[in-house]
Order: sequence, then C-alpha cells, then structure tokens
Amino acid sequence: MPEHTSTAYWCMSQKAVFTNGKLRDCYWGYASEHEKAWTEKEAREKLILEFKGNLNDLEPIRDNKEYYNPKDIVDMTHANRTKATIYKKKGAKRSREAMLDIAKHALSKRKREFERAQRDYEELNKTISDIECGCDIENLYMNDY
Repeated sequence: MPEHTSTAYWCMSQKAVFTNGKLRDCYWGYASEHEKAWTEKEAREKLILEFKGNLNDLEPIRDNKEYYNPKDIVDMTHANRTKATIYKKKGAKRSREAMLDIAKHALSKRKREFERAQRDYEELNKTISDIECGCDIENLYMNDY
C-alpha cells in the first residue's frame, strides 16, 4: 500500500465505548477480533474525542428519539449497526418543543398533500367535463391516477 494512504478509519463507526480499560470502536461490536481499541493514553494522543455520556447514566429509548431534546440523546447506530441501541439520559422526558416541531412538520406535509389532491380533483372534474361534452379527446392527456 502506498505510504500516503491510511487504513486508520477503515471499518470504524467513530462511536466508542470505554470498557475494561480500553476505548473500543463499536463498528464490529465490543468484543470482536476485528475491533479497534485504544488505551486511555493512546485515545487521548491519537483521537479527537467528544464525551457523550456514561452508560450508567443512560437508559435505552423505547419510543422515537425525535421526541426528545437532542442533548438528552446518545445514538449508537451507525452504518454497520443500524439497529444499535439509542439511549437517553436517565429521567429525560419528552420535549414539548421537539414534539411540536414534528407535529408542525407533519401538518405542513399533509397540507401540501391536501392542496395537491384538490388540484388533481379539479383537473379530473375538468377532464370529465371535456370528455362528456364531446370535446376532441385525441389530444387529451390525463395524469396517472
């Protein structure tokens, strides 16, 4: 392999758990023969670290993570483990602000869908009228409904 290339980030999730004296990347799991692991000293010297939480201070989320304030969430999912556990800080409650944002976004989406359905309805009524009145249908086109 050429000297200028590196495998430093191959098969890594860039999410890690410190356990049994080592910081372990979660891509392969915590106890895999393929795992990437560093001592505390190596991790401080070689990696850019951002502390997200202590597993003892977290609990798995049983519902939608979007219902919570993002600062209360530790999401361990990644490309190799899309169903990994998502945690919330112990005692964290659903965020009224987050849930309101979700509801407003959903309402906006439904409004656009409703307006589109209204336009389709009006267009179909016009098409039916054109067909019933005997207009030339050779150049009449309809959307796929």
